[in-house]
Formats: sequence, structure tokens, C-alpha cells
Amino acid sequence: MKADLQAKVSDIRNLFEAAEEEQGEVALNLRLTNACGFACAHCMFSSHPLSKAHEKWMSNADIDSIMALAGELGQAGYSVCLNLIGGEPTKDLQQFSRILNCFSNHSACGRVNFEMTTNGWFLRSWESLCKFAAAAGQFIREREMSIRISNTEHHDPFRSYVEKRLIFEDTKLRDCGGGERKVSRLESALECPFDHYEFQAVCPECEAALSGMVCSKCGLELSEDDYAEAQDKGCAAPGHEWIAELLKAAKEGRFYVDRRSPGEAKISPVGRAAKNGIGYQACECWDGRAIFTIEPGGDLQGVCCTGGHVPIGNVRDGAWQLYALASLYIRAVKQRYPGKTSARCQRCSAFAAGWVPQNKANLLNLIQNVEHEAICA
Repeated sequence: MKADLQAKVSDIRNLFEAAEEEQGEVALNLRLTNACGFACAHCMFSSHPLSKAHEKWMSNADIDSIMALAGELGQAGYSVCLNLIGGEPTKDLQQFSRILNCFSNHSACGRVNFEMTTNGWFLRSWESLCKFAAAAGQFIREREMSIRISNTEHHDPFRSYVEKRLIFEDTKLRDCGGGERKVSRLESALECPFDHYEFQAVCPECEAALSGMVCSKCGLELSEDDYAEAQDKGCAAPGHEWIAELLKAAKEGRFYVDRRSPGEAKISPVGRAAKNGIGYQACECWDGRAIFTIEPGGDLQGVCCTGGHVPIGNVRDGAWQLYALASLYIRAVKQRYPGKTSARCQRCSAFAAGWVPQNKANLLNLIQNVEHEAICA
């Protein structure tokens, strides 16, 4: 038993020394919510629509802990990238705005990089697009954040006609002064919204929604010019002033729709993907890079390269405890299921449910003993 503990101490010290030498980028995948408006076949987290009572959203306290974790990693020489994912991070644009404001107001915000992945559901109407712009516009003006709209075929059944028309892959050449370049439908929709959206005209007398040039509520007849003016006012939805920031980001390639690829369905061995048989089932385990997926509440959901459901710890445990626990756990998995095998991915979570309770307390004590001398010396 003593020899086993000594070996683990040696393993942990080696992990920290290797981490200190590498000092690469740490990716923290932040699941802002467990809820989604879609229920896609390829979803690694099996996200789907939930009632408000069952929706979970990352709290301001969670964000403080995440930024503290990022600070630990930064002090060790790592660059930190926060990838905002879900569920669907824009499902509730009010919650999304709160979370971005919390990040923006944090003193350490300028020392991390941001990315975001979304299904683009906010594109379904001009009103919701403006709400998204109000939440994201100021954030991306003050710092770089890459916003990727997933164009996977698995999203198609859940999109509205307007959204499919906007984000489906279709580019055209346009003269942009310095020569021709491709312009996406997304960029075109931001630049010329009247070509892509219908704007809700409102009666200037009773403010009822107009479906024609005669108000069905008060009977007011509008001229063509008055009706066009009413549509123009509909364009001025709350947040419309931030569309310019989205357009700028689109032109710079920081706000974009990804391209479809033949192998895009093969992304995960867990969640609904595994149930539908479309995930990788013979992949390597986590390769030691610091990639963590963090749930609302701060729990570490996954440590493998594809985001498995492995309950290793909580963001409040600290960076190096998470890193060491994850590394030692993966080592235990490889010993239990040697070689590339589907059994490893399929049984990983069940194995973790037994391994973590048996090993975590002792390992945390060992980690604390070597953590200071390995990283902070």
C-alpha cells in the first residue's frame, strides 16, 4: 500500500512538472445551460427542451470560480480559452446577457480568450437577432470572441424556414473595393435585413400590429409611405444599434456559419450520439491536454477528448487538483480497458462512479502535498 501511494505521489509530481514545461492553452468548455430548444441526434450531452423549473443556468458564483481557476492556470503560464456552449447558450437571451455581463465585469476577463458555439436559433426573427446583438455586441466590441453557428444537418428539422434560408451554405462574390470576396448569407442578412426579414409594422394610432395597410383594430388607412415608415420603425427593435458590431465581426470572420462536412456526425461516444450509433466508439482517451467541460454548478462533466460524462470533481477544487485527478483517472481507465476499444467509452462513466469515491479523498491529500513544490516553488 505504501509503495502504491509513493508511486501515485511520483505520478502527480511528474504531471505537474510536465504541465509546467508545456504551458500551452487550456480549454474550458462552459455549459452555460443544460437546456436546448432542439433535441438533435448527434448531441453529446443529450440536451433537449426543458420546463423552466428544470433549466439550469451557470450562476455568477460559478463564473467567479471559473475565473479563479483560469487565474491559477494563467499564473502557471498557460493561456486560457473559455468556450461557451450548452445546451444552447442563447436559448434564454436574458440569461445569456446576464452571463456575458458577469464575464465582462470580471477583473480577469481581459486575460482569457473567448469562443462560442450556438445553433443560431436567434436568427429566426429580426427581433430575436436584435436581442442577441444587444447581449453580444458590446462584448465582442471590447474583446475578441469567435462566434460559431453550427450548420450540422442534425439541426435542420428544428429550424424555421427563415433560419434555414439565412444560414444554409451559400456565398457569392461581391465587389468590396479592394477586389471581390465571398459574402455569406449571414453577412448579407445583417447588412441588408429588409431583403431577409419581415418587419412588424405597427399602427401609429393604436399601436396594434398591422397585417395590411388598414388597421384591423381602429380602422386607420395608411398610405404606402406611412406603411413603409411603420415598417422602418419595426426595424428599430431593441438592440438593433448593436447589429453593426455583429456585421463587423462577420466581415472579420469572427461571427460565422461553419461549413458542413461528411464526417460531422461522428463527434462523440456519449449522450444521444452513442444511443443513435453515430459517435466514435473506438477512440483514444484524453491525451493529457487540459480540456475540461464544466456544468452549471461547477461540476466537471468530462475529461476525455470528446466530453464524456465523468464526475471527476468541481471547478472549486482548483486547477491542479482537477488536472491531476483527471490524469490519474484516465490512466486507471486505460489499465482497466487496454487498447482502442468501444468498451472503454461505453463503460467509462460507470467505472468513474466507483473509482472516484474510492480514490478522490486520498488523492486530494497527496495532490495538496506535492502541489506547492511542483507548481508554486
